[in-house]
Amino acid sequence: MKRISLFVCFLVFSVSAWSQGQQGINLIKKEIIDLARANTLSMKNRDEIRSELNQLTAELIKDRPLVSEKQWVLFAPGPWKQIWSDERNNDPQNVRQNLDRIYQFVTPDGRAVNLGERIMLDGGIVTFALRAKGTVKGPIQTTEILSGFFMPSEMTSGTSIEELSMDILDETFTYFTPVRIGQFPNGPVGAKSDLNILFLDDDLKIGIAPNVFTGETEMFVLERAEYIP
Repeated sequence: MKRISLFVCFLVFSVSAWSQGQQGINLIKKEIIDLARANTLSMKNRDEIRSELNQLTAELIKDRPLVSEKQWVLFAPGPWKQIWSDERNNDPQNVRQNLDRIYQFVTPDGRAVNLGERIMLDGGIVTFALRAKGTVKGPIQTTEILSGFFMPSEMTSGTSIEELSMDILDETFTYFTPVRIGQFPNGPVGAKSDLNILFLDDDLKIGIAPNVFTGETEMFVLERAEYIP
């Protein structure tokens, strides 16, 4: 009986410790998501926000093993919304990104779509879509842009990110009138990048990658999202 009692006490202690640890992780995740959302559109304080996100992410992943390929298979597939990045804008000066409308969709076999809007000098909005193929080795996701398209309109609110993305991956173009865009380095097609995934679970993804033009390391924070708002 004594051995059983000791085992039960140990089990209760272990479950309690795990629960407290998970609670701490959830609190840090909330801090990261709240900070990213509050600064999605801000261009002025990116260095400051990056520093805060670096510290929070370091605390989040402290004592955790590196993101594995098994974790990628479990959590990476599906639709995501980018809520913060200090990525350099590689577009012409008369074009700016709509930082609140950048999305990603990933299939279990590594196919991917990156979606985003650009605001033109005259105020018009253009939607860009990039088809990509990714491979994963440990925490490193290597992505190559296979083709790119744009349509001269914004994404429709309420549209399923998955349906829109599969439309582009399969080139059925129910939602999308394709106009092909150019090859790297004058366009994105053919560009490759390595994303070091720092944290990944069902509702949050954080990674860093070198900019393909400057080589400077940039951070990307994404949360799970099903529809275009």
